[in-house]
Amino acid sequence: MKNTLLALTLLLPCLVTAQNDTQHQIDSLRKAIPMQHGLDKLNSYHVLGSYLFEAGSLEDMKTFFEEHEAALVQEWAKEKDPTLKDEYTLHRASLKLNLGSVLFNYGDFDGAAEQARNAMEYCRENEQWVQYYKHYLLLVEALTASLKYE
Repeated sequence: MKNTLLALTLLLPCLVTAQNDTQHQIDSLRKAIPMQHGLDKLNSYHVLGSYLFEAGSLEDMKTFFEEHEAALVQEWAKEKDPTLKDEYTLHRASLKLNLGSVLFNYGDFDGAAEQARNAMEYCRENEQWVQYYKHYLLLVEALTASLKYE
């Protein structure tokens, strides 16, 4: 897995400099993702999300996060190594935080607060305390931004 991450890390800057067209990069990643498995697939989704955030709308981002979470659940169900459970739960908690942050950045403060509350419950159930705290901070920011902090 580390070799694949290293290869992706080294390959990604080459792709970015070689092709200035973001849409082409998005399309290429979308074609490559179905052929990948496990955490490599989820890491490719993460890269795809960064491109979509740069070029997409809020609806595109919501659709992407739903697709990414479905892939995560599917890959975890296929996973044979139970020692990777923490890695998958951490990835899912991070995914939920990213969605909340996107909602916040697009001005949907109520949606970000709701997402943070739901994600805090997930983090509590799976003992992801660092992520729990990050979701809590997002909740506070969203409530403050929407002036609902009584």
